[in-house]
Amino acid sequence: LRIWAEPLSVQRFTDYRAERPEGLTGWMPLAMSPGSGQSLLVIDGKFALELLDLFFGGTGAVPHEMPAEFSPAAEAMYQRLGRMVAEPMATAWEPLAKIQFAPGRVVADAAMVSGIDGDDPVVLTRFGIAKGSAKPVFIDIVYPVQSLKPYAPSLTGKVLGAAPDPA
Repeated sequence: LRIWAEPLSVQRFTDYRAERPEGLTGWMPLAMSPGSGQSLLVIDGKFALELLDLFFGGTGAVPHEMPAEFSPAAEAMYQRLGRMVAEPMATAWEPLAKIQFAPGRVVADAAMVSGIDGDDPVVLTRFGIAKGSAKPVFIDIVYPVQSLKPYAPSLTGKVLGAAPDPA
């Protein structure tokens, strides 16, 4: 199993949505506290349905024609994935800022996500997962810049005050 993180990127939310592949995608808000911001966990619907099939003892098969929306079982799988990601995210952020993440309700349409406009800048963190030489699956965590503003002094201080890498 190969797992990697791609370099961070900053872009408008509209541009990010436009480069996403067509088809079923899960957009899960992750409430950030303290504060009122949120990040988004974005997972391809095909991957979530493969995991759901595996969870129930299948081989990871998905329908040839993807559904237009999530079943209650698929929504429950997204909730499970959201909880599995939220705790390590808090741990990863801890050296910079004490942020807790709480999964919200997954939606299949990015336009249904409240609190993010198309022109809003976002910071994109993308993780790839692949088994052997198989085609990778990507999981994105999208941070609206507005949601990071309350933590800016801590983030800027830690980055600017960091000691140079001795290597």
